[in-house]
Amino acid sequence: MRLKLIILSLFISHLLGAQTKLSGVVVDSLTNEPIPFVKVLFVNTADGAITDFDGKFEVSTLKNVDSIQFSFVGFKTLTIPIPTENQLNLAIKLVSSTQLQEVEVVAQKKNPAFRILKEINNHRNQNDPRKLDAYETEVYNKLQFDLNNLGDNFEDNKIIKNFDFIADYADTLNGKNYLPVLLSESVSNYYFKRAPQQKKETIIATHVTGIDNLQLGQFTGDMYQNVNIYDNYIGMFGKDFLSPIAPTGRAFYKYYLMGEDTLDGQICYHLMFRPKRKGDGAFIGDMWITDSTYAVKRVIAEIPNNVNINYISSFKVE
Repeated sequence: MRLKLIILSLFISHLLGAQTKLSGVVVDSLTNEPIPFVKVLFVNTADGAITDFDGKFEVSTLKNVDSIQFSFVGFKTLTIPIPTENQLNLAIKLVSSTQLQEVEVVAQKKNPAFRILKEINNHRNQNDPRKLDAYETEVYNKLQFDLNNLGDNFEDNKIIKNFDFIADYADTLNGKNYLPVLLSESVSNYYFKRAPQQKKETIIATHVTGIDNLQLGQFTGDMYQNVNIYDNYIGMFGKDFLSPIAPTGRAFYKYYLMGEDTLDGQICYHLMFRPKRKGDGAFIGDMWITDSTYAVKRVIAEIPNNVNINYISSFKVE
């Protein structure tokens, strides 16, 4: 009896620690074309992912789950049971929602995100922080320089061998090795007054780690990047980028309404934006817009890899 209890305990522990892993592609049931940005979620959990531009997904969870759900605007939500074994090549077909298509194509004839963009611009004056009489905020800036295009055996290089610790800091981005060589961080309090216009920035703390005597200005032109999403154009590293909420944004961006999320107790529209053409001065990212005042609650934007900026391989602002 004692031996049976021990075996049963080991078996239960194995089940609790088992990982469910699924991957595959989501396509339109009529055209068989891949569907990007589909929400893939294990039912009754927060574990999931969003399909990429080719409709592909890969999800995993350690929780006890029995079904997985696929949802996207314009298609019927699909819920299927978890296969008995891990599946790495699932083909998921979503059926279009006839009722939603009639509303969007016949009645509205517009991307549902366009209405939100219009309201953002209608409320621009009341939400632009520069229109306030005064405000103050805490600003965090981080600037990192990396050596990239490192080979797989870069640690065998004679120069690298002189620093036996340096390989510990190497990382991988987009399948390429890179090595941080300088990191600059600062926290400051920023004060603004409109009339008469006054600005003040008080540095609370700074920290620089890496190569000594590297003049950052020769690479970036600016040490601190102050970004206002309500500017039509945002200047970074000598190049102007079109704001995703600029009035002319629809000519340069593709917008996707991802649904509604709650941030700090406020219901917000979640919009995803992508450049229409490669090489344009446009960002890739997400933003959350409040449902009542249409203010930008949060924005995460990155410079696409195909935008050519001297010395800069990636930039992210939040």
